[in-house]
Amino acid sequence: MLVKDCMCRRLVTIGPDQSLTDASGLMKEHNIGRLPVLKDGRLVGIVSDRDIKGAGPSCAIALEIHELKYLLEKIKVGDIMTPNPLTIGEERTLGEAASILQKHKISGLPVVDDSGNVTGVLSRGDVLRFLASSAGITTEAMQPLWVRPSRPGFKERAAELLQQYRGEGDYPRSQCIP
Repeated sequence: MLVKDCMCRRLVTIGPDQSLTDASGLMKEHNIGRLPVLKDGRLVGIVSDRDIKGAGPSCAIALEIHELKYLLEKIKVGDIMTPNPLTIGEERTLGEAASILQKHKISGLPVVDDSGNVTGVLSRGDVLRFLASSAGITTEAMQPLWVRPSRPGFKERAAELLQQYRGEGDYPRSQCIP
């Protein structure tokens, strides 16, 4: 499987001169955890929700809400972004992407085309969703199932319960497989 088949193509970016408040607002609005930072159409950095949380004032500081907003408006994305982030090409494999994410302990990679233009973002979540779907796990609410194949009729009863509840919610205790 290639990166281009799993990446998020809904590209939301920000400029280095925009404020921390702008970045936070975009992440909340689009429910994303990182923003590629572009200047004149070229990738110059990446900023994550973690960067934003780390750049804000400490809880120990007593500030009025208007003071806090003023300070956050003064901090620019370019001040807290990771410059020159690692990227991955659209034609690379998910295995290569997963290796990069793991090796560098990062949660996402901007995806670039052959010309170096950002075309999307690949997150750890994207990789995990692909792995889960390829393993046949189609719902986030899938309940764990302990397989005890030595019991007669176990697999049939397990399949019946999975079909009945479709992996959603709690299984009634009376329906649990002994």
